[in-house]
Amino acid sequence: MQKIAALVLYLLISFSAFAGYLYGGLSYSFNGVVSEYDAYNGSNKWAPGLTGGIKFDKLGFELYAKKFTLVNDDYKAGAIEYNIEIDTLMYGLGMRLTLTEGVEFILGINSQSISAKSEPQVSFALLEKSYLSYYLGGGFNRVLFDRYRGHLDMVFYQGDVKYGVLSVIISLVYEFSTF
Repeated sequence: MQKIAALVLYLLISFSAFAGYLYGGLSYSFNGVVSEYDAYNGSNKWAPGLTGGIKFDKLGFELYAKKFTLVNDDYKAGAIEYNIEIDTLMYGLGMRLTLTEGVEFILGINSQSISAKSEPQVSFALLEKSYLSYYLGGGFNRVLFDRYRGHLDMVFYQGDVKYGVLSVIISLVYEFSTF
């Protein structure tokens, strides 16, 4: 498996004199829940994260990680108002495919660990699970300054049938190495 990965990396690098760059940086995202359950819909949060990857001519691979607590303080059942909090840890590996100059398609796999709680306690079982799933979206990639790039992405992280997270992500990354 390592030999195949090394061969693919070698072929990608050898296609042009400037094959790509290695990058890393910070992201900040607005995350909102899309769910079949009203108790979770409307949960949202601004959250920081880390991102890094390698970009070849039109194809890139990216790692990311972010941890946040989504909050829904608008859920009502009868006359009772509930405050729902969903602790979330996300990390994943994705692919960025450049469609045209600065416009990218994003697809990948992610791991989500979620744990929900409410005040006062709701009458149904809250989410408490970890799972592996996919994400997809699109975005823009622009050079801001020498060796600094900005990404503006919109991504849907599919959870399970009952839960997913829609994110708008702003990233500032630095090109550590070009090759």
